[in-house]
Amino acid sequence: MLPFVPGMIGSRKKGNELRDIYSGEELVPVRSGRWWEVGSTAFEGARIKEWRPHWSILHKSHAEDAALYGSEAEKWKHNPILHPD
Repeated sequence: MLPFVPGMIGSRKKGNELRDIYSGEELVPVRSGRWWEVGSTAFEGARIKEWRPHWSILHKSHAEDAALYGSEAEKWKHNPILHPD
């Protein structure tokens, strides 16, 4: 089991490759059927469906809030915890 430990710890990508991915400079593949446990495809998915920035970049940009509410300020105006009316 000892020969397999280095592959299980850490990543196979170099630091500069990870930096490019997490900064949004390099797009990551989005696979069809990913995280589907019941089917015959692998857990990470089958063929590549699209390429987009890493999820952390999308989260930091608040793109979902802008799409749903128009802006982050509008999102907080509709928060039921802050405005229980």
